[in-house]
Amino acid sequence: MVMKMLTPEEVSRVCLTSLGLDEGALDVCSPEALAALVRLAASFLAPCSPRILTHLVSKCIQGLHPADDDVLPRIADAVDGLTSYGDLLEVAEETEVGSTLPLLHLAPPSFIRRQSGMIFLVGIAPDRVSPLPEGMLRRIRNVGHTRRLVPNDAENLAETLEGNGLLMLPESIWMRAPRRPMDPHAFAQDWAAKLERAVTSGDVAGLTVLDPERSPDFYKGRWVEPGRLAGRFVGRRQQRYGADLWCYVQLEDGRPVRLLDFISGEWRGCDQAWHLQMAIDALRGKRQRYRVEVDEGAPGHAVLTFFSPLPSWASRRLDILGDSVTPRRGLLTYRLHMDELAEERRFLETRLWLEIQTATLGDDTGR
Repeated sequence: MVMKMLTPEEVSRVCLTSLGLDEGALDVCSPEALAALVRLAASFLAPCSPRILTHLVSKCIQGLHPADDDVLPRIADAVDGLTSYGDLLEVAEETEVGSTLPLLHLAPPSFIRRQSGMIFLVGIAPDRVSPLPEGMLRRIRNVGHTRRLVPNDAENLAETLEGNGLLMLPESIWMRAPRRPMDPHAFAQDWAAKLERAVTSGDVAGLTVLDPERSPDFYKGRWVEPGRLAGRFVGRRQQRYGADLWCYVQLEDGRPVRLLDFISGEWRGCDQAWHLQMAIDALRGKRQRYRVEVDEGAPGHAVLTFFSPLPSWASRRLDILGDSVTPRRGLLTYRLHMDELAEERRFLETRLWLEIQTATLGDDTGR
């Protein structure tokens, strides 16, 4: 038996090929590859916590990227992206000791059909047993954490997918945005009333909060310890088992007097928290902002950059209308066709209460 030692570059190429990705265009740390690796690991591991899934993928690619390249945050972003997109479902489960543990489950293999005929694949088959035939697997176009199929001429792609066991999801159900828009004051007051009915006792372990006084253009820099803060704040708190919980807390001199956990249900806890923080910022006259620029590399397209996370129902909308691309001096970036820009700006500014940072496209973009 002859054995050959492969170089990291050769292992990377084998890895990409086995994932069905273009080894000539991508590397193992590209968003497409990390998303594929997360899906593969989840197919064997789920149900599991996001933290365990992230660390397993990190171990799988150890040695395939420069030692000084910390890919853990990017893998965590991939896990979060797939959860927002719908490949993974976050379910809050109660442990034996009474705490709540968010676990990731596999969403069933499904698809969404756009009016254009474009198909978006969601869900993950267990044990990496895909219901799709090999020929169709080779046609999948991976863009960020999304997987897309374009029908051939006169091809009924939806019928073929249903024949292979995939479920067709109505677009409205998949995106499941809040049923009606609310002004930020009414939205914040609704949550304040819920918080008034909540109680807490003693210290809250590992509590950090989003400081509304800090710039919304630097999301990570807004997280602080309570100190001597007073008022109502979106926060996170540690629990003995599992990931930190999202919460809404009332502080007096830095001490929690009321606390309400955001429990995953129709939307994840983080989705509820981020949406509430958007309302809080708007009411304080410091709306969260986004930037719009012409995409010089893609004629007819604009690039939208966000500086804070978006609720999953908003990011799904952008996933299906545009392409998630590497952030440009921000937290999230999407490429969008100019024809879609005016409507999406109205959506961002009325449903999320955002404001544009720099009007670089003139006055014909929906303002």
